[in-house]
Order: sequence, then structure tokens, then C-alpha cells
Amino acid sequence: MSVKVHTHGSNRERSHQTEKKVVFKGVFDSPFRIHWPSISVNLQNLVLAQVLSLLNGVSDYQRTRLQLLKKRKREQSEKARPRKKKRETETKTNGLENSSTTTAANSGSSFTSTDMQTDITFPDPPAILAHLTTGINQVTKRLEVLVRTRRGGIVDQDTHPIGIRIVLVCRADVNPPMLIDHVPHLVAAYNSTKPPDPILLVSLPQGAELTLSEVMGIRRVAVMAINSDAPALSSLLSLVTSVPILTASWLATEVAVAELKRSTPIIPTHIKQLRTTTPKDMKVAKGQRASGRAAAKEKKKEKSKPVIK
Repeated sequence: MSVKVHTHGSNRERSHQTEKKVVFKGVFDSPFRIHWPSISVNLQNLVLAQVLSLLNGVSDYQRTRLQLLKKRKREQSEKARPRKKKRETETKTNGLENSSTTTAANSGSSFTSTDMQTDITFPDPPAILAHLTTGINQVTKRLEVLVRTRRGGIVDQDTHPIGIRIVLVCRADVNPPMLIDHVPHLVAAYNSTKPPDPILLVSLPQGAELTLSEVMGIRRVAVMAINSDAPALSSLLSLVTSVPILTASWLATEVAVAELKRSTPIIPTHIKQLRTTTPKDMKVAKGQRASGRAAAKEKKKEKSKPVIK
């Protein structure tokens, strides 16, 4: 397991402080840890290839749709240009218009906006698009809704959220990685409610983000969720049978205490080493802090003195 290292500077660091040295302090590690599932690189490549086959034709649809949107916007602007010039000429010729003319102009403008609508037929989107959710924020929102639904939260009774079967994460391409650190916890929270179809969390190989964005025809795809009713999902599920299902026993509902103690994956008490810094000469550092506090008190006392006029 790799060690997480934070290289950003401290907000409390001052330029006048004494020289520091690196030290390691023992602190308690959190037992409520959910690790990313371990998946081999070969399996990651196979999953990526299968996902690319499912997304066949999506980039062509996005490209055609964008071209048609630009074409419609261009035609609307071309139609609106001569009418705008004509109105400006009539305004200069006739001077200020009265209220009746203004009303007629408003009705004419509404007719113009209706007339500007160009008849452009968009192609039918691929069937897989209706079963995908892309983006870190969008996938996070869907996972939160599913967790609240399974745990009896307040949801709309008329709308039942569609379940997610697989969450694909371009873990090696996301920087900083803390943007997706919450995904395993949300997946484990959902799976801990013992749903009929648990969510599988699959990491994709490095470079998958760029590949998926090109196939999807959008700028970036860091996280993608596939619904449980997606077409041709069985071919993808057959590849990830060995992927472990993330669960969190301390979040499970209606679990006996004895069963929780037997099946809990909580690690025992563990002391981890925290890398930090400390002044090389502690006596000098304490003296500087004391003199700084004394100077601050004197400055505050000077400000509190009444001004003699």
C-alpha cells in the first residue's frame, strides 16, 4: 500500500521561524478504512476494451449533434440579421414609434422567433447513453440518492431511482486523488444494505480517461456509472466476477452484535507514523514565541491607551 504524502505548505509557517528538522510521530490510525479493490492490470485492460465496444457510435453521435446545433444557430443568426437591419432602418426613418407601433413590433418579433426555428432532424442517440452517468459530481449524487433510498431516507414515492451495477473510475488519471477518495465509501455504504445487485467498483488502467473522453465525444470522463438495466451488460459482468464487493460491516443495517464482531473487517489498533517537522533548537524556538507574545501584548496595550488631544 502506497503512503499518502502531502507536500503543501503549512498555513502556520512563518518566514522568521527557526530551522526545522523532519520527525515522525506515532498516532492512532482510523479503523474505518475502505480500500480500493485490488484488480490486475490485465483485467483492467479487458474491462476497458469491453466498455469501448459498448460505447461504439457514441462519439459519432456527439459529433453529428454538435455540428447540427452549430448549423441551426448559424442559420438562425443569418435569418435574424436582415430583419434586424430592416427594423433599424425603419426606426431611423420614422423616428420614435408610438405605443401601437411598439405592440406591432413585439408581435412581429415573436413571429420572427417562431419563423427562425430551422427544421433539423437530430439522429437517434445510441441506446447505451440512457444508461450511463458520467462525471465525479453526477455519479456521487446518484450514489448518495441510492444510499438514502436503501436506508429509508426521504425520497419521492413516485420516482424510484434506477440502480447502478458498475462504477468505473480512472483512478490512475485523477489528480489529486482525493477527488475520488469518497467513492469506495459510498459504494460500501450501499452494498452494506444487502441489495439484490451490489455495485462493483472497477479501476481502469492509466490513460483510460483520455480514451473514454474520445469515445464519448466529451472533454473528460473520470468516473462513469453503468445502470443495472444497461444493454449488453452481461458481457461486462462476466469479466468482473473476481472483483471483490466492497462492504462496511459497521454500516450494515439490522446486524446482530455477535455477527458484527465475527465478520467485521475493522483492523486492530494500529499506530501509524506521521511525518512532520519540529524546530532543531527547541529552546530558541520557545524563546522566540515568548518574545513574540510579549511584543503583541505591548502593541495591544499601546493601542488601548486613550489619545490625549
